[in-house]
Amino acid sequence: MNLAGRLPYIRWADARVQRDPRLSVGAARAASWGILKRKYNLSKYEDLPIGKYAECVAYIKQACYESTGVELDLPEQTELGLEP
Repeated sequence: MNLAGRLPYIRWADARVQRDPRLSVGAARAASWGILKRKYNLSKYEDLPIGKYAECVAYIKQACYESTGVELDLPEQTELGLEP
């Protein structure tokens, strides 16, 4: 399954680009990923434990709203096929 457009951090990055067109898509995605990578000690997105997914999504929603004013409508675990 290709999750590229559905990954929460990418949606956050895309909202950042819409808010500030001086940002490139690549730079915004790299910055958003870097924040999550540090916060959750990840080397790749798939390393995020299922039990931390809801917390991570809540963090992304809050960070996106605080940095862009955009409220993201993000997929639930069941929509991504991530049920334990």
